[in-house]
Amino acid sequence: MSRVLRFGLVGVANTFVTYVVFVLLNAGLGADPATAHAAGWTLGVINSFVLNRSWTFKDRDSSGRAFVRFIAANAFVLLVGTVAIALLKGPADELGRGVGVSQEQSYAGLEALVLVPSVLLNYLLANHWVFRKPAAG
Repeated sequence: MSRVLRFGLVGVANTFVTYVVFVLLNAGLGADPATAHAAGWTLGVINSFVLNRSWTFKDRDSSGRAFVRFIAANAFVLLVGTVAIALLKGPADELGRGVGVSQEQSYAGLEALVLVPSVLLNYLLANHWVFRKPAAG
């Protein structure tokens, strides 16, 4: 199975975790969408490191340095996604009201929209920076 496919499967699991936590916190508990996004992303990161280190990139660097790079990469992706959610929250409210959906539904759609480029950015960072190929020789 190719590395991209394995990363994709891990990503599906992480996206599921992130999205479910987001919906539970936002719609279920009334948490702010940016806060719910950050909490979901954090739980997804824990799942992601374990699965990617042990399965997707098992032949690559999985040292403590890789873990630090993993946390840094995910913190960056989290920051980008959270800022996007915060900036797009108002327009999502407007659009949701315009098409007759609830605020929670429009925020859930916004979360789905932000997750797609976040996953792509995360793969690029994981493949090219976090889990580096072992040095030759």
